[in-house]
Amino acid sequence: MTSTNHVGIIGMSTMGGNFALNFASKGYDTAIYNRSWEKTQHVLDKGADRVHGYKTTAEFVESLESPKKIMLLVKSGYPVDAVIKELLPMLSEEDVIIDCGNSNWHDTVRRQEELAGKVGFVGCGISGGADGALHGPSIMPGGDSETLQKIMPYLEKVAAKDFQGHPCVTPVGSGPSGHFVKMVHNGIEYAMMQGLGEIYDMLRSFGHSALEIQEVFRGLNYGNTQSFLMDITLDILGKKDTKGTGYLVDRIKDVAKAKGTGGWTVEAALKYGVAVPNIAAAVIARTQSSRNMSFLKGLDIMDEQQVPKKPHENLKTPLYRTMELMFLTSYLQGLDLIYQANQEENWGVDMKEVIRIWEGGCIIRSQMLGMLNLFWEEDKNWKEKLFKEIHADMDNLRLIMYKGITPKPVIHSTYNYLQSMFSEHLPTNLIQAQRDHFGAHGYARVDVEGLYTGGWNGDIEEF
Repeated sequence: MTSTNHVGIIGMSTMGGNFALNFASKGYDTAIYNRSWEKTQHVLDKGADRVHGYKTTAEFVESLESPKKIMLLVKSGYPVDAVIKELLPMLSEEDVIIDCGNSNWHDTVRRQEELAGKVGFVGCGISGGADGALHGPSIMPGGDSETLQKIMPYLEKVAAKDFQGHPCVTPVGSGPSGHFVKMVHNGIEYAMMQGLGEIYDMLRSFGHSALEIQEVFRGLNYGNTQSFLMDITLDILGKKDTKGTGYLVDRIKDVAKAKGTGGWTVEAALKYGVAVPNIAAAVIARTQSSRNMSFLKGLDIMDEQQVPKKPHENLKTPLYRTMELMFLTSYLQGLDLIYQANQEENWGVDMKEVIRIWEGGCIIRSQMLGMLNLFWEEDKNWKEKLFKEIHADMDNLRLIMYKGITPKPVIHSTYNYLQSMFSEHLPTNLIQAQRDHFGAHGYARVDVEGLYTGGWNGDIEEF
């Protein structure tokens, strides 16, 4: 068999199949393989000349030119390890396996250590969904620089474009940085989706129809909040139910599922000591949407609530400012986590590049990304001016927080996050006093240097 295929893809779900068609459309001969031949055949039936299907992994691997570049788009966890184990005897140290799934970054660390000296291994985040995989996603590869350089020319061809027309892909950094950045991207996604849902829910509680809410959202989809998530929300709100009457969104059960990346983001934030309240609130809101609380078993307490009066004032400006602040704080929390983790792990992540590759293709792309890189520049005056403008908008945020009777965990988290920034004094001095009172954990003082303990039942001592 002649080894002529430029790249290979294992896993012919919608993402894998579309990614193969994307590579083929850019002039790359692409080998595809799936454990089930039916899925491989389904992709071949789309008629792309440069897509070639194989029934065994041996034939698949043999068809690839050297160094072999194999992308895995299979379920994270054990399936990734199983595929790697099968491929390893057929590969050399020069070849590259690229895990393009939503793998836990700790698994990526383990795999890179286990495969060192045997085969190149890249943890690669991909965002954009099925449409992005076909037309151009945001791509976040992480690993050693020599391995990354082998695959970058190929990824640059199939990636989306940023605001300046450059590919939305960069060598993110060493180690598991690619999967870490993608994980945080998903955490931000959780927060933005929940925040938009809270605004939708508030408007619904006033008795607005899906079509009326669509018009409100249409009027908010400009400037910093113009985004992919807003675009698809507008599309969703306008879709009629083909299986019944009314609008489809009103027929969908209010239980949101999750695949774990949001929770992993919160775990990482705790590990690195970074506050991500918007993301944490969104993760908890999804969990709570199942209403699977043991103390509620068998109870029928879900009564129809009285529809509150529609507000007499025009809420367009407060809603826009609230949405803008929710977007901004969700981005900043996630980016701060990436920054702090990079500082501790020394992955070599360029924050401006992370922001840039999110400008096209990915789920959290928005016009706001065009200004966020300024937060990582030494422009103190600009940042101080911006935060003064944000402080002036707190009244708008507060107004929306208390409108209606619906839960708003992410909007409240946005307010609390910003209020904590602007507050000269936080109540945590009392908490530290409590910790010292019952556990002699010590406390710092505002008037003198050093760490102290006591003063509750005796003298204050230096700790």
